[in-house]
Amino acid sequence: MPSPRPIRQGQVYWIDDFPPLDGDRSKRRPVIVISPPIVLRRPATLVLVVAVSTSPRPTPEDHELIELPHRGRDPTTTSGLNRPSWAVPRWLLPVERSRLVQLAGYISGDTLRDLLEALDNRWPSADTP
Repeated sequence: MPSPRPIRQGQVYWIDDFPPLDGDRSKRRPVIVISPPIVLRRPATLVLVVAVSTSPRPTPEDHELIELPHRGRDPTTTSGLNRPSWAVPRWLLPVERSRLVQLAGYISGDTLRDLLEALDNRWPSADTP
């Protein structure tokens, strides 16, 4: 039996029965792995992901929505997303590693950097009084 594919930062997975977010219902939803590579190499059961929306409902916090590449705009994209989609940084959640089985694709470069920076900006730095 082949060993499971390693989980990497920036990968996009589909998760069935994802918990409700912002009053939505439980549904199938894409997520982006954002756990640091060093954490992903450990045998931890939880992985940090950011959930993705195809119909964001803007709130005052949503100035930081990250538009993701999709095949509707760029047929050669590696994201595996077929329609306009946005990463929602406030939807940062731990999920069981065992739920990450349906790999859609991955994001990298500027898009992944923008997402990680948006997450960094959500918390005050250690130097903040």
